[in-house]
Amino acid sequence: MLTIRDHMSKTMKKLYSFAEKSPEWNVEMWHIQFTEAVLARMEVLGVDKIKLGAMTGMSKSAITKFFRYSNFSLVTMSKVAMALGLEVKIVVAVKK
Repeated sequence: MLTIRDHMSKTMKKLYSFAEKSPEWNVEMWHIQFTEAVLARMEVLGVDKIKLGAMTGMSKSAITKFFRYSNFSLVTMSKVAMALGLEVKIVVAVKK
């Protein structure tokens, strides 16, 4: 007999398997990875979101939307990365 924990684990595995096949899932994962790197770099440089806005020429609301995912594009990624001295590399590989 399955315990609640076993059932939840099995259900989560199914959900994850389904989600990882979704283009939206991939984009969300890329956004999380990128924003984590940006936040880490901002901390190192002592840059807050207001200063980042000034460095990128983006408004405060555009920066807020970027971190909330509603303004996440390659152009925005490039602006933010360049302002912080980061390089974005896109690696495309055959899925295993």
